[in-house]
Formats: sequence, C-alpha cells, structure tokens
Amino acid sequence: MKSLSVQTLFVSLFLYLCLPSTLLSQAVSDTLALDEITVQSTRFDTEKKHQPISVTRFSANQLDVYGSGDISAIIERRSSAMIRNYGPGGLSNLSMRGYSPGRTQVVWNNFNLNDPVNGVFDLSLMPASFIQSMELSAGNSSTAYGSSAAGGTLYLDSGAGRSQYSGWQTFGSYGQNIQGIKASQRFGNWQAGLALQREASNNDYDYQFEGETQSRVHNRVEGLHGMLNAGYQTEDINIQTTLWLYGVENESPGSLYFPSETAVQDDRALRSATGIEYKTNQSVIYSNIIYSDADTDYTDQAFGTESETNIKSFSNEVGWKQQWLQQLKTDQSVTFSVNRVESTNFEQNESQFNFAYRLNAELNPIESLRLFGGLRYDYYEVAGDAISGSLGANYRLLEDLLIVKGQWSRNFVAPTLNDLFWPNGGNPDLEPETNHKFEGGLLSISEYGDGFGRLETEVVGFFSRQMDGIQWLFGSEGLSVRNVNEIETSGVELSVRKEIQLSSKLRLHAELGSDYTKAIVSEDEMNPDTEGDQLVYVPEWSHRAHLKADLDKFSMGADFRYIGERYTTQDNSLSDPLDSYRYLDLFAQVRIPFNSVQMNLSGRVQNLTDQEFQYIDGYPMPGRTFLMTARFNFTP
Repeated sequence: MKSLSVQTLFVSLFLYLCLPSTLLSQAVSDTLALDEITVQSTRFDTEKKHQPISVTRFSANQLDVYGSGDISAIIERRSSAMIRNYGPGGLSNLSMRGYSPGRTQVVWNNFNLNDPVNGVFDLSLMPASFIQSMELSAGNSSTAYGSSAAGGTLYLDSGAGRSQYSGWQTFGSYGQNIQGIKASQRFGNWQAGLALQREASNNDYDYQFEGETQSRVHNRVEGLHGMLNAGYQTEDINIQTTLWLYGVENESPGSLYFPSETAVQDDRALRSATGIEYKTNQSVIYSNIIYSDADTDYTDQAFGTESETNIKSFSNEVGWKQQWLQQLKTDQSVTFSVNRVESTNFEQNESQFNFAYRLNAELNPIESLRLFGGLRYDYYEVAGDAISGSLGANYRLLEDLLIVKGQWSRNFVAPTLNDLFWPNGGNPDLEPETNHKFEGGLLSISEYGDGFGRLETEVVGFFSRQMDGIQWLFGSEGLSVRNVNEIETSGVELSVRKEIQLSSKLRLHAELGSDYTKAIVSEDEMNPDTEGDQLVYVPEWSHRAHLKADLDKFSMGADFRYIGERYTTQDNSLSDPLDSYRYLDLFAQVRIPFNSVQMNLSGRVQNLTDQEFQYIDGYPMPGRTFLMTARFNFTP
C-alpha cells in the first residue's frame, strides 16, 4: 500500500500541473521561445520536439546544480533511467527500460564508450563539469551508433563552450574533496579549452547491517581528470578535436557478503575525438576519427587476484549529409574500427575488426509531418553480421499543443570479447542479440502569458523483445555462454515540466515523472521456471520530482526519488526483493557578482531523511550527506 500512496500522490500532482493547460488553452502563443538545438543522440538532424522518440536533454547549467561530481547524479534524479549504483567510490552503470548496462549505449563525441571486453561504461569516470550537454533517448535505434542500443543511448557532448574561466572546490561528508579549473577562449575563428579536476575522497560512511552500525572502510578514491579542446570554424569548414585523459584509483571494499580490505582497481585512459566538416550549399562532408587507449588493473592480495587489461581502439567514420530540395535530407556514412585487447584474463591477445554502413533519412512531405528512416549494416570479424533498421514519424496534430510521434526499430547487441574469448567458457560462435522495439507517445508544449509560463507534458508507451539473448550458464562441463533466452519489456513513462515567471526576478521550475516497467524473461531454454518473472534490479514503479525557485541571485529547490522493490535473483523468490526506497535532497545556491567575475556558493543535502537503502544487494548507500561547492566564473 505504500507504493500505491506514492503513485496516487504523483497522479494528483500531474493533474494539478496539467489543469492550467486545459483551462487556458486559448492563450497559447503562436511562436514559442524554445531552444532550437539539434539533437545528436538519434542522428536525425532536427530539434527535440520534432524527433520520433522521446529525448531528455540536460545543459551545462543544469549539470552545475548537482555540483562537481560525476554525471550519474542528475540522471538518477531527473530522468526515467536507472543508475545501478554501488555507492560512493564504486561503479555507476546506466540502465534504461529494464535493459542491463551492457545493452545500453554510452556515446561520447560520436564514440561508443561501452567497453568491448565487458560491454559497460562506468559513469563515475566522467566528471559533470566536463560536459556541455547530455541527452538520454531510450527509444533510440542501433542505426545511429551501432551495438548495444536495446536500452537506448546516453550521448555526451564535451565540446568547448563560450569564452569563460572558472574554478571550483567541493567539500562534503565522508571526506569528499574535489577541486578543478576550466578555461575556454575564442579567438575569431579559433577556440581552445582546458579542464582539469582532481578528487581525493575517503568515502568512509556508516551504515546498518544485521542490526549493527558498521563503517564502509577501504573505499578511498583518488583521481585526476583532464580534457583539452581545440577547434577552427568558418562558414565552410569546422574542425573540432578533444583530448580526454584520466587516472583513477579506487579502493574496493567489496560487498557486505564478500568484503575485501586489499582490493584496488586502477583505471587509466587516453582518448581523442576529432570531427572534420566541409560544408557546401546543400551538402556536408565529414569525418569522425577516434582513438582510445585504456587500461584497467585490478588486484586483491587477500584472494590472490591480479588482472591487467589494455584496450586500444581506433575508428574512422566518413560521411555525407545532403539536403534534397526542401522535403528530404539524408545522412550516410561508412565506419572502419578495430579493438585490440591485451589481458591476463585471455590466453592470447585478441582483436576484432568492424565495418559499418549507415543511412538515415528525414522526409518532410507537409509542414506538420516528418517521416524518419534508418538502415545500418555491421560486419564483425568474429561475431558475423547484423542488420538494423528504423521507421518513425512525428505529426504536429495541433501545432505544438499536440504532437503524435513513434518509432519502430530493429537493433542488435554484439557479443563482448569476454563472451567470445573467456578461457574455458567463451564461445566464438555466438551471434549478436536481435532486438525489436516500438515507442509511441504524445507531446504537448504550451506557453502562456500573464505569468503562467511554459508547460511541457509527455506520455510515452514502449514495447520491446530481445531474441537470441546471450547468457552465461553453469553445466556439467563448467561455465559456458550461449544464445538461449528471450526478454520482453513494456511500460509507460509520464513526465510534466512547468515553468512560471511570476515576476522579473522570480521564476519557478517544476518537473514530475512516473514510470512503469514490466521486464520479463519470455523464454529461457535452460531455466523455464523463470519465464514470466521480472528481470533482476528492475523496479516496476519509479517516481521523481524536481522543484527549483530562482529569486534574483538566489536559488533553492528539492529533488525527490522513489524506487520500487527489486529482485536480485531471476526466480523472484518472495524473500528476495530489496525493499523499495525514497530519498529527498535539498539544495540552494547564491550568485555573487563582482563586475565580470561571479562567485557561486552552493550547498546540497542528499538523503535528507537519512534513509537506509541499497540499489545493488550488498552495497549500502550512505545516509544523510552534505556537500558544499564554491565556484568562481570569469567572463572576459
């Protein structure tokens, strides 16, 4: 009944926020003051409201509200996505619409960051201060960026912003300590930027386990991150290059059931992304060149574990965008990429070559209708080939007051190198997983005069089926991996965003979201008893709320999150679920200007009510946490 009361509360708040749009619908303005920002995650070159699927976008200013930590904080509080969080100092993996992190893409500047060895990317490795914009599109297709789009795409853009210099210092509970600097400058057609961030946090928080208060020790994080941007832009030529490097050492305390006082993981990487564009009257010729050299070392002296892995990746995409008359535009490219792995976990060095051809098209036959299509062919040296496709539409039924949209897509998830080559268990004959998914939704955008501001309401329904699922199994001959199961996910996502300008100095911003996800094993050859059961760590219900008030140079607000119970084993035993939990954050910020210099002082109280909870079984989250950040900005 507790979850029912939370759901009832959110339905009431939805009706309250949406009611003014019905009463005042005649006051809708003919022109909307919306940011005409092209979405990057779908590779359909149009703004968010014209896309065939739902896209959630966060700007650098919105990320700034959540301090100088990693990007997972805003995702888990302001979107329908789930962060499988192992606690401060631990992994933060992204999951959308019931799919595991290995089936959800993380793309940085056109480069798929999902590790070719284990299939995931740890979000804690990307500082929020390095990002200019971020997009989440759970309905995205593999035609955009290839493998692992069953759960959608998180796109990270770290391009240089306007000319500005800044520095920050964050202190927090449990010995959290983060400082950094960022500089960006434009010189005519040239621009350059540099960002550095250092973290040295103990993360030695207390928690309750079996009725006793214990301390999470051996959990220190020491990291240094750097990012360098440079670019040159004219009417015809645009060249942008970004160099990203980091070195992060995490002490790993393990789970409550298998603790460790000696485990350490060391992540180091050097990545570069270069984009080159040449524009003519109706065409754009472009190339995206990516290089990555990443090391992950894990040692645990107590258990005699020592693992060293180096992954070198290179890819080059060459493409052509063309505007055909006014109604049709296309974007097509070919990509060559190779991953080479040296690991103590493999019997020999392994590599995999990938070739891909992609075509995306947008047809605008009448002003109110946009049709979208995508086609992609991928060839993998070991895993064979995969074909992806998508068909979508966006129809402005009543201008921006009612937009109907939807997309069907066929997607794939390529086997990881662990799946293919793990000693005495890997299977080089694995085929890519195949995924079919559909998303349909209604979007309403309204603007009102007389202080009623802007209202955006969206309802999205989705269904997907994953076939030839790759699964690791224990058998008479030990551990092995095969294509054996099928997964189905379905659900509904509701969101409301409301902005009210009460005066020249006072503005209110409110967001509400409520999500239902049913994610089941529809067929399992080896474990038929699990068919129909909810997937592990996927809550059926989740809710969120965000409220922010800006009064002149002062801001304050709150974030609320509710996560339903989650099973930790696939048989969904009744004694197994992790309890549902809810947490409340409060935050405030004051901006103090000194001519061209501005100082921002911000504070945040996370988990205000000191709730005890775990998202991953055996990894307790901290209680009430205090964070203070001082940031200086200089605009020349």
